[in-house]
Amino acid sequence: NPCHEGVLIRNSIDLSQTGLRHITIDGAWGIPYYIPTVFQWRYGAMVIDGASPTLRDIEFIDINTSSLLTTNLAQPTLIGGEYSVGVDEESDVRGSAVQIYSSGTPVTPLTLESPTFIGTNVGCSRQAPSRPVVWAEDTFIEIDSATVNVGDYGFSLRHSSGTITNSDLTVNCNGIDINSRKSVSNVDYPVDVAFNDITTGDGAPITVFSGGLATIESNNLQGAAESSGLAVESSEVVITGNDIGPIGGWNGLWLLGSFDVIAQNNNIHDTTREPIRAGE
Repeated sequence: NPCHEGVLIRNSIDLSQTGLRHITIDGAWGIPYYIPTVFQWRYGAMVIDGASPTLRDIEFIDINTSSLLTTNLAQPTLIGGEYSVGVDEESDVRGSAVQIYSSGTPVTPLTLESPTFIGTNVGCSRQAPSRPVVWAEDTFIEIDSATVNVGDYGFSLRHSSGTITNSDLTVNCNGIDINSRKSVSNVDYPVDVAFNDITTGDGAPITVFSGGLATIESNNLQGAAESSGLAVESSEVVITGNDIGPIGGWNGLWLLGSFDVIAQNNNIHDTTREPIRAGE
């Protein structure tokens, strides 16, 4: 029963005297850690609970569960580094490369700067044990200059806010999934997705579902052999200056449910079906 292999950083550490840089964590099973906001245990080779360290060039190799797990208003700044998805296919503990719960604030979000992610590569069927490389829930987050060359799903943001910029994602399924929005005392915080190149195999480069609040600006979106370039369902989205296409599956923009969308100055080309489809 392997467990408790990894690094735990709590908010009691003295940040002025603590630095982690150029570390390789190889073959760690991970630390089980209870996440109160989802009432479940999660696992990570590095767990950051409420602390705000700056970590440089941390490399995770052959991790069973998740490379990084954060919770409890953790606000780390992660510069560089390579984060790989869990490899434990026998049990159900395999997680995303980075799992983020209730971390960051509007002023000091959790920051991932120039990270490299290695995801699952098992396909998009419902039975496949695929994972996003980043799972962020109830979180303020900034991701800049990220690279995903292998992966099924890219970034999944749920009830979260922040920015995803200057990143390059090549994945099998969906690139960025935004689900619902982050609200604090009746203030809604958006997700801004800008200046990214997203190429997918089967899935949609970007989806905004279930009451999401997002700005999608100046991205290059293509692929989607069985989907559309940008799928919006019952969400509030401003879509400007994107290059969408070629799209192998359906539409450039696919708008469903009770959506509130402003789309301006987008170049939608080489779509298999209509460039824009509103409604079923």
